[in-house]
Amino acid sequence: MIANILKWVTIATTILSPFIMIAWIGEMQSISAYWNTLAQPLFIFTNATTSYFLFTIHHWKLPAVLLLLVTAFSVTMYPILHNIFAVSFFIICFWSMWQLHRFRWYLILYILAGALTIYKLLYGEILAITIICIYHAHVMLYVNFLKKNH
Repeated sequence: MIANILKWVTIATTILSPFIMIAWIGEMQSISAYWNTLAQPLFIFTNATTSYFLFTIHHWKLPAVLLLLVTAFSVTMYPILHNIFAVSFFIICFWSMWQLHRFRWYLILYILAGALTIYKLLYGEILAITIICIYHAHVMLYVNFLKKNH
């Protein structure tokens, strides 16, 4: 019960944190750019809790590790490593969603989010993260539905 509540809080925090950072600091080039602002604790907290959440899900352990590495290697001090881990995170998230064989239509939205990064990286990242969160929320609701009805 408490684990599910924490998962829902993590999903909500992950969806809201980019908007909180934009409202607080202003619009930046990417979510990672908030590492160098007063929003750094929110950036770290959100990524840490999201990683913890992802570690609990089958096929999502590699994205969890990559997200921790994105957080550990700041975009300022280690830009190449940070960007490699960030791009790898988003690619492996695609693969993890593909593995479930359910709700694959989220992948179409996810690809559109990737295309949006060409126009504006920050918007593409926010959309991709929101899609990942909604996907996980949908999976959690579906699993609860199955448990309740069986």
